[in-house]
Amino acid sequence: MAENMSPHDDIDGELWEIYYTQAYEILEDIRDSALRLEADPGNAEEMKALQRYLHTLKGDSNSIGLECLGSLCHRAEDVFELIHSKEKGVDREFINLLLGCADEVESLLRASEAGDDLPAESCAIKLIDTFLGTGNCAESPEQVEKPLTEYEKLHLKEAARGGRQAYEIEIRIHAMCTEKEVAALLISQRLESLGDVVKFEHLSTDGGGEKVVAVLCSDSGEDEIKERAHVGGISESIEVRACQTESARAGGTAHRRSETVRISVGKVDTMMNLVGELIIGRSILGQIAKDAEEGVDGEDVSSRLASLNSYFDRTVSDLQRGIMKMRMVQVDQVFRKMPRMVREIADEKDKKVRVEIYGRETELDRGIVDSLGEPLSHIVRNCIDHGIETPEQRRSAGKPEEGVIRLRAYHEAGSIVIEAGDDGRGLDIEKLRQKAVELGILDSVEAQRASDTRIAQMVFVSGLSTSESVTDVSGRGIGMDAVKTAVEAIKGSISVYSSPGKGTSFVMRLPLTLAVIKAMLARVADKVYAVPVPAILEVTKLDPERIASVDGRDTLCLRDDVISLIHLNRLFGHAEEEREAGFAVIVGINGRKVGLVVDGLAGQQELVIKAVDESYSNSNLVAGASILGDGRVVLILDVQSVFRTAVNEEKRRLAGV
Repeated sequence: MAENMSPHDDIDGELWEIYYTQAYEILEDIRDSALRLEADPGNAEEMKALQRYLHTLKGDSNSIGLECLGSLCHRAEDVFELIHSKEKGVDREFINLLLGCADEVESLLRASEAGDDLPAESCAIKLIDTFLGTGNCAESPEQVEKPLTEYEKLHLKEAARGGRQAYEIEIRIHAMCTEKEVAALLISQRLESLGDVVKFEHLSTDGGGEKVVAVLCSDSGEDEIKERAHVGGISESIEVRACQTESARAGGTAHRRSETVRISVGKVDTMMNLVGELIIGRSILGQIAKDAEEGVDGEDVSSRLASLNSYFDRTVSDLQRGIMKMRMVQVDQVFRKMPRMVREIADEKDKKVRVEIYGRETELDRGIVDSLGEPLSHIVRNCIDHGIETPEQRRSAGKPEEGVIRLRAYHEAGSIVIEAGDDGRGLDIEKLRQKAVELGILDSVEAQRASDTRIAQMVFVSGLSTSESVTDVSGRGIGMDAVKTAVEAIKGSISVYSSPGKGTSFVMRLPLTLAVIKAMLARVADKVYAVPVPAILEVTKLDPERIASVDGRDTLCLRDDVISLIHLNRLFGHAEEEREAGFAVIVGINGRKVGLVVDGLAGQQELVIKAVDESYSNSNLVAGASILGDGRVVLILDVQSVFRTAVNEEKRRLAGV
């Protein structure tokens, strides 16, 4: 290990933080520019931009003491000389080289940020030397170990969350083995029996021999892996090293970066002006208090207080909106990562796919954007694997060979809508219907009656997959249920819409912010609950004549709909007592309408969401709490959880459990 720089060395920690923030931004710019250059190889401006990014990163890295990273950027700059001299062209090999260099720069940055030792040798520099023709002539680009791709890194993150350990494995093939390709295949099969093989390469060694290198995610230990991976007469030596995933290695540093938001000077000036207004209001309040003590006319004091209250209300509202804007970032921070992932997966699946992005500038709360990346990645991967056909299949269907992944973001009714879809084959609704019956999710009669839209939502059920085979991308019956869970964790909802032969679209509806929510206050017995307004479709006064019992469930006949009713007083265990019919708050959940029965309504308010202490409430029906103007605590309902819990209790009741 040649170098170990960290924010705890001689350089000020704040300077390190600025460096890391800028370096990660430059990396994203390099990746974006490289992909744009691949689409338009003759774009001289993109070439200049790439060189400028590398030169800036080189200078910043050298100035802060990360010479190994500066050297890598300097060697990457040398590649452009071959392009300018026309000795090399802007082809896929060149773009792969740039993306590989960016990946290794990111790995070095994360290692440095975590305080880890940095490696003395760089795989990316070996690739550059080979490209330039200055490396070992015995080596070809395929014989140099490549950095992990974005797709492979995502696999490692998922493995870490699932509690599996990641291992780097190097197995040298015995020199006396004559069928080395077969040997590599046998080793690959052994490793696959131990877990998920994230990466597998068959390479030549410096001494003329051959080896395989792999990254494996497994529940097994190092000794078991060595024992199982050994193939008699083939494996000469086996090295197994536990490796840290990116999220584990970065530790708290990644969290610190996610809490860093760049704010324009104009927004800061606005906040300062509003703080000044509050200071003026405080002075006015102090004067009113002084006048009241001195016996000034009470009506005058009351009038001045009322006026001051309006002044504070207006100023605080402006301050709240300003602070919310400061937390907002463009959804492009997530969207811009998708073209690279699509490129890698499309190559792996031998498909042609391009990405179309709309609404990049749409703004979301930073906390939501940080949580959106992985569910969106799952959706895109499934669109490519399940949705988009091969070039041959698309030609046969009269489609262009190149499939399209469309990403779109826009505002709608106080929420942010994120759409991700493809122009592929669409969902096999009948197969989903059949699977739902096989798994006991629906009985045969209910399955036949269910609309295609409702059946399509079955893709979010755990364990339900229509894939004929398991692949490293999808087809294990997992993934889309995790997407639904992740979206609901940020108080959003997700639905899927599909048209045979035309494609599938996933639609996520997300709140603008996780800090403040507009809610309808509803009274249930002697408690007050808040129902998020984005989930509410309408509110209606309950009329006993419109309530009917269907299969033991209360339902409401509302125009042409029959809507199931959920009695919140029963769900929360409030005492049953004689009361008026009350109201039904109609909410929409995954394409279905459900009525929440409450005793009374108390209007709408904007509530500041506070976490609920487990000692106060450990119910999963509650998403948070807030404090009303009169000091009362109001619990904010998690509408999705209320619906699921009510359905499960109803099933148990009907089953007589």
